[in-house]
Amino acid sequence: MTAPPPRQPLSAPPEKPGFDSTSEQPRRTTSPRLPVGMANVGFWVVAAVAGLVWSIPSRQGLGYDQLLGVLVSLFAIQTLFDFHAAHRCELAPNPRRIGAFLSVWARSAVVHCALLALTGTVILLSWRTFQSFVPGVLGMLGLLVVARPVLLRLTGAQWHSPIHSDGLEIVPVSTPVGAFTGGYVGVSRRSPLLVPVEWMSQLPLRELEAELLRRKFQRSAGHPLKAVSAAIIWNVAGAYLAQWVLAGNQLPAIQLLIGFASWMTLWTFLGLLVFPSWTHRAVFATDRAVGDSTPGLGDWIRRFPSLVGEDGHLSARMESTFYPIPSAERRFAMLQRPTPTSVWGDVARTNLYFSLCGLTPIGRAVHCNLGRPVCWILPPNT
Repeated sequence: MTAPPPRQPLSAPPEKPGFDSTSEQPRRTTSPRLPVGMANVGFWVVAAVAGLVWSIPSRQGLGYDQLLGVLVSLFAIQTLFDFHAAHRCELAPNPRRIGAFLSVWARSAVVHCALLALTGTVILLSWRTFQSFVPGVLGMLGLLVVARPVLLRLTGAQWHSPIHSDGLEIVPVSTPVGAFTGGYVGVSRRSPLLVPVEWMSQLPLRELEAELLRRKFQRSAGHPLKAVSAAIIWNVAGAYLAQWVLAGNQLPAIQLLIGFASWMTLWTFLGLLVFPSWTHRAVFATDRAVGDSTPGLGDWIRRFPSLVGEDGHLSARMESTFYPIPSAERRFAMLQRPTPTSVWGDVARTNLYFSLCGLTPIGRAVHCNLGRPVCWILPPNT
C-alpha cells in the first residue's frame, strides 16, 4: 500500500443541480453510455432466449469444438461493446490513455472469463452430485463475497494506506476509471470503506465529510449486508427455478450449462427492471438520515453527477428503470419527504456483481460498467 497524495481541493459545485446556471430549463447529464449499454444488454437477452429455447428440447448437443467457436464469437462481440463504450466516453477525449486501458482491460477480461469458467465447472459438479444448481450457486456466492477485494486489485484498483476516522477504516483507492465511487466490499460492520483517492485529496472537506457520514449511516443501518442478502436470495431463487425448468430433460453437460446460463441471464435482466427502485429508496433514506447533521450534503449532491458522468434521466420512468442512482434534482426533492421504509441498500448494483454466480455477463454489459473493468466488481454507487 502507498500513501495517498496531498489534498488539492476542487472548485465549487454547480449552484443548482440539473439546471443551467442562467436558465430554469433542465440540463441533465444523461450518460452517452446508455444506448450502448441497452444494446449490449439487449444482445444478451436475445442470445439467452435463443439459448434457452435450444437447450430445453432434447436435441443433438454441441461438440466441444463447436462450443469453443460459440464462446469465442460471444467474447468478440462483448469486446466490441466494451471498446465502443470506452472509446466513446473516455478514450476519444484522451487518446493517451489507450495503452493503459488496453493493459487493464486485457487482464480484467482474463479474470472475468476465468470466473465464468470456474462458475460453469462448479455448477456442473453441483448438478452431477446433488441434481441441483443451488449448492453450486451458493458456493460461488460465498467465493464472490470473499474474493471481491482481490478481484478489485486484479481489475486495476490500487489500495493506499488506510485512514482511521471515528471507528471507520477508510482505504483510499486509485483506479483507471473516473466513475469509480468506492463503497463497502465486505458485509460485516468492520469492513473497510473504499474511497476514490481523488475524493480524499480534492473534494472540499465539507463535501467529503458529508459522503463519509452517509457511508457511516449505511454501515450502521446494515445496508451492505442487506443488499448482499437480497442478491443471494435472488440468485438462489433463480437457480431453483432453473433446475425446475431444465430438470425434466436429460441434457448433455453443454446443453445443461447453456440452459442454466440462459435462464440466469433472463433472471438477472428481470432484476435490472425490479431493483433500481429499491436502490432509490436506499439513497433517499441515507440522504434524509444525514441531511440535518451536515451542511455539506447539498454541495455533495450537486457535485456527484459530474463525478460519475450522468444525472438520471428527464423521463421518470427511464430513470427508475435504468438509473439506480437518482438525479440530484430528485434527491433534493426527496429530502423534504418522509424517510422511505423497507430499505435494503443498493440491491441493484450489488446484484450486478453477484450475478456472476449465474454464468451471465449482464453485470459487465450494463451501461454503468461497460468498458470499465473495475466497475465489473464494484459498480458506481452512493
